[in-house]
Amino acid sequence: MIYIYTSSAFNYIPKVKLLMDSVKVFFPEATRVLSLADKHDTNVELEKYGIDMAYTMEDFRDEIVGYDSWVFKHSIVELCTAIKPYVLEKLLQREDCEAVLYFDPDMVIFSDMSELIKEFDSSSILLTPHVTEPEVKDELVWDNEVCALRHGTYNFGFYGVKKSTVGLSYAQWWRKRVTLACYDDICNGVFTDQKWNDLVPGLFSEVKVLRSSRYNVATWNTSRRKLSGDWEKGFLVDGEPLGFYHFTGFDSGDHSIMLEKNSSSPKVQKKLTDWYLD
Repeated sequence: MIYIYTSSAFNYIPKVKLLMDSVKVFFPEATRVLSLADKHDTNVELEKYGIDMAYTMEDFRDEIVGYDSWVFKHSIVELCTAIKPYVLEKLLQREDCEAVLYFDPDMVIFSDMSELIKEFDSSSILLTPHVTEPEVKDELVWDNEVCALRHGTYNFGFYGVKKSTVGLSYAQWWRKRVTLACYDDICNGVFTDQKWNDLVPGLFSEVKVLRSSRYNVATWNTSRRKLSGDWEKGFLVDGEPLGFYHFTGFDSGDHSIMLEKNSSSPKVQKKLTDWYLD
């Protein structure tokens, strides 16, 4: 069984639905899981949002020393990221679990992703870098490459972990690290759950860095990725089917700003963002 999960509070539930709808199309056999950094509200019928099962922060109360004060010290974004390795470990411990894929709630899958599962034939941990091609303009070096150095080399809006000795060891290590420090504290070398994972290729074996431009398409990398197509023909990235798109910064307006500044294909990306807004 493949488990696919996302992490959010209730304010992101409309985004979760779009993601889970796309998971249903392209991973129909997968179990769809919500990692809920919120108290469960029985008035919200999670199955209406494409969710098969959910974990809440409260499910881990007994595992965290000083739980109430630990939760209180985190912002909503920090808490939504801190719960991720807890849920990952729980899913990997399930008897029927073969592997786990995580997608941020502001992502949507656009084409067949069966090749991701095949990567587990030789790997236990799948990562996607923020950038996979060097920037050409100095301004974009600061915006995108330096930003990745500060926030983390790998974007943890996506990752994959196989149920294996390495996969379980990794989940346990990551859980301990976010329990210690899952804060937006770049000055002290920490950025939520993400920055810790710069260490992963050095600490663990069986790590695969996915460099395909189909994956994790976002405003910070589309200066070096060419998008084409439309809703009728389908969307392509560098001539290959668009895998999954990251609508990051959508509510704040950052997505639109960075799209205008970065994109090599602004008209095509505008079609995607208009659809997402609708």
